Amino acid sequence: MDTKSILLVILHHANEVTDHHLEGTFKLMKNAVQRVSSEEIDWHLMNGLSDEDILLLLLLHDTDLSVQYRPSHIEEMVRLIVELGNSYQLEPKTYTLH
Repeated sequence: MDTKSILLVILHHANEVTDHHLEGTFKLMKNAVQRVSSEEIDWHLMNGLSDEDILLLLLLHDTDLSVQYRPSHIEEMVRLIVELGNSYQLEPKTYTLH
């Protein structure tokens, strides 16, 4: 499972398509995901949590984010990120040699 990488790609994509004034917030969110081990993230996934639930859990428990944002704001950010992530296709690219 590569849930951690998927979450980071979704955050990266959301950062690219949103207002550049939010870059600092997205950096905090990426750092929050990076601080958690892949094994811990996969454990949550194997215990029935969705990617959205895992992202919300990680961000709500991150000290840097929780000091700056209310839990309701973090929930709204996750909803937006997931909506943007659903519009982003994580399909492998095919390359053709000429």
